[in-house]
Amino acid sequence: MDKIEFKTLKKEEYKVGHWTGGITTQLAIYPAAADYGDRNFIWRLSSATVEVEESDFTPLPDYDRVLIVLKGEVVLVHKEKRVARLAQYEQERFSGAYDTKSYGKITDFNLMVRKGNQGYAEVINLTEEYRTLKMEEASGYKRRSQGFYCTEGFCAINFNKESCMVREGELFLINSDFGEINEIGIMGEGKVIRTHVYFNEEENNNESGSEPELPSEKVKAKITAEDLKWAAIICWSNFRGGKYIFKGLRNIWYDEALQKGIDTIDRIFLPFFIGLLGVGAVGFYGWENFQSNLIAPAILLWIILDVLLINPLLYLAVLPRPIKSHIKKITELTENERAVFEKQKAENKQADKILKKYEITGRNKYID
Repeated sequence: MDKIEFKTLKKEEYKVGHWTGGITTQLAIYPAAADYGDRNFIWRLSSATVEVEESDFTPLPDYDRVLIVLKGEVVLVHKEKRVARLAQYEQERFSGAYDTKSYGKITDFNLMVRKGNQGYAEVINLTEEYRTLKMEEASGYKRRSQGFYCTEGFCAINFNKESCMVREGELFLINSDFGEINEIGIMGEGKVIRTHVYFNEEENNNESGSEPELPSEKVKAKITAEDLKWAAIICWSNFRGGKYIFKGLRNIWYDEALQKGIDTIDRIFLPFFIGLLGVGAVGFYGWENFQSNLIAPAILLWIILDVLLINPLLYLAVLPRPIKSHIKKITELTENERAVFEKQKAENKQADKILKKYEITGRNKYID
């Protein structure tokens, strides 16, 4: 296989199909011989029209997804997870394992990536001024696929002394090894959706068929004093208004893996219950064995021990390690990380908890 492969796909080369609520257009799939129905692909790009008000997404538990609205507006309800409201050119990243319903008639753009790999998408506003696109690094992956789907106007793309003109409705693809392309230049008029997929081809074609692990799901590193320090910092600052008291945290971002661990602690109120049980146990034991004037100091001692040591250890047990590698300054985020950061800022977890209590029965099956 050549280290760099590239081509422009035109509208007549796309694979068009129908579902009960509209039309699905497969723009590209990798490997090229893969079949969506067999679920044997590493990644897939598609566009679909949703011509019904309510639809259910087909479960894809082995894949992660990115959906961008091209026309219209939509509400995506991920049962027991969250709710996302998307206008034109806004995106939602979510697991294909989610029980997802959509409300609204739209045309969308879809990126599907097999779990164990990473996929992102961004909308680029094209101008006549030539700009250089940043080439992201993703440790642990050997191959990279990039797509440029022109949704409005046209764009000119340059890389490694190669040039290509992409017109509205066309898709330009580049498959390469890491390090083979140092920069990509782009200019034009209109809009283009750029996709990045990082993957290890051999891991997805293993004979056993087992799914490779996500980097965040690999065996955790050994515990260090640095991990304990950051677990304590996160523990002691993880309350409403914490960033107003600890001003240095205003410029700190926790990635998705770290935030997931924090959310796990918050969801089950484990520190609260352990603290409460400890107070009860010390009080009960002290009532039987201590003088009455020693019960209050014993409870106070337990609370100090709980806050200073036990609670940080609970966070240390669930957070991905090394913890510091999952923390970045907001000013130093890559484009992909900033997209996730902006998405996190837009989420209203309290509202999502309320909305997920209300079920609306969809009548159609959205298969793409």
